[in-house]
Amino acid sequence: MRTSWQSALTYSLAACAASACTIAQVVPRAQAAAPMPSIVAGPTALYDPSQLPAFRGRVRQFTLTPRGDIDGLILADGTEVETPPYLSTAIAYSVKPSDVVIIHGLRAAALPLIQAVSITDAASRRTVIDTGPPAPPPPPPPGAG
Repeated sequence: MRTSWQSALTYSLAACAASACTIAQVVPRAQAAAPMPSIVAGPTALYDPSQLPAFRGRVRQFTLTPRGDIDGLILADGTEVETPPYLSTAIAYSVKPSDVVIIHGLRAAALPLIQAVSITDAASRRTVIDTGPPAPPPPPPPGAG
């Protein structure tokens, strides 16, 4: 048999849980942010990179592959940002050394390393989004030699 304080406690916990649910609802933004110009390498992005953690820093230099393609950035604080080489042209067009950038991606647990999914130049608002490697060219028609 429940005592009156147990019933009151149960009722108050239920009321707190119900009020917490109403507080935790998502409130729509009052003003939508201005759309940012973006450079998407490949098809339209399947996922929204802005849901990933954002990191901000000043670009000190680019990292290059042996062929000379840009495959990442090094920020002023020493953090290395990895990008795939097929984004090389888009990054070179959008970001310059000494620019402040906002990077959405995943940070390594024990190293100053970020795997970038998108890079936004804070001044120009140009965004480079990694949507995967480009599709291979179609095979040549039979008999073309």
